[in-house]
Amino acid sequence: MSFSRLFTLPENVKDGEIDAAYVNGVLTIVIPKTSIAVAPVKKVEVK
Repeated sequence: MSFSRLFTLPENVKDGEIDAAYVNGVLTIVIPKTSIAVAPVKKVEVK
């Protein structure tokens, strides 16, 4: 028996640090985020 699931991760995820473990029938996935969740606001002067 196999299981497959596909989803898109947001940009603020540390993709090199994702971890998954399957123990006693429980799948645990850890997806750490970067410290900045929202992009900084950029001000543009209108002339």
